[in-house]
Amino acid sequence: LKLAWFKDNIPKDATSLSVPEIKQLMAKYLRRFKAETKAEQREVEHCSVSMSIDMSNALVDQEMREYKTAGLSIPDLTSKVHLEKLR
Repeated sequence: LKLAWFKDNIPKDATSLSVPEIKQLMAKYLRRFKAETKAEQREVEHCSVSMSIDMSNALVDQEMREYKTAGLSIPDLTSKVHLEKLR
């Protein structure tokens, strides 16, 4: 699932990514389940699928801890060859 997310979120015109671009992409990845607005947050709290949302939040929390300690394993997006293979 992680590789599919990166594949879908790499800029279409990119041939490789710089380290700052990869950091931005990682930040976006780690925020992928966060509600954007307070209204969305309230909607989530009253949602019948709150258990799956809680599980998603737990996954993101685990990934954030992993990112801050050992780092998340992703393909080398600074490499043109690896980026092409991912697509």
